[in-house]
Amino acid sequence: MKKSTPEQVQSIVDEVFPRLAAGEISLEAVLAEHPQQAAELRADLESALWLHSRRALLNPRPASLETEKHTVLALIKMKQPITVWQQMWRPRSAQRYAIQALSMALLLISLVLVLNTLRLASRLALPGDWLYPAKLVQERIQLALAIDPQQRAALQIERTQHRTTEIIQLVLEDEYAYLPEAASRLEEQIQQAMADLGTAQAEDVTQAQVLLSYMSDMLEKECFILSILHDMEPAPAHLGLEQAISATTAGLAALND
Repeated sequence: MKKSTPEQVQSIVDEVFPRLAAGEISLEAVLAEHPQQAAELRADLESALWLHSRRALLNPRPASLETEKHTVLALIKMKQPITVWQQMWRPRSAQRYAIQALSMALLLISLVLVLNTLRLASRLALPGDWLYPAKLVQERIQLALAIDPQQRAALQIERTQHRTTEIIQLVLEDEYAYLPEAASRLEEQIQQAMADLGTAQAEDVTQAQVLLSYMSDMLEKECFILSILHDMEPAPAHLGLEQAISATTAGLAALND
């Protein structure tokens, strides 16, 4: 017996089902007309009849469709991207505020630590280092904030000592190329210190004399150290060291006048 194909069974179902659903013929009559496909037809037609009898339950009601439509639209609106303006005015929970405050505090602490590290590192910078300009800026700011003439003169003397220390460090690190520039900066610094000492002396002679004595001793010691380095170091260092020695010697002479 030749076996029926699914296409043949489906063709018979499509042909007889409208009449079967309308009650014009019975299921047994259909099966009797197609005995070779009876088993396949019975299963398919019984399933189709069962679905046909429940079509009223399967068809959605208009009210239900409208409700589902509003539900879907609400979900779509919830999923739409939020603009920056909406985020600014969006209500925030206490937990969200706490997290934002903690993040801001950590950011500020990190920024302070970074700035403090750069400040400390710049204090050790030498001419030629990328942080050296930041060191000079810090010194200018500190001087600008010094209103009292005595305090300003003391800061200028301290800066003079810094300039000499930088020259010594450059020599010890064999950075001779930066010595002339450092020596010129030392000479300028000594002149600024002398000018501020004159202003301080006009305000308070006693305190100014203490600062003058301290600067004189400092320049004498620095001149002695620079002279020793001049005798020990090779020729490339001599030009910058001679300029620095000349600046300290001139400063001593001006103080002793």
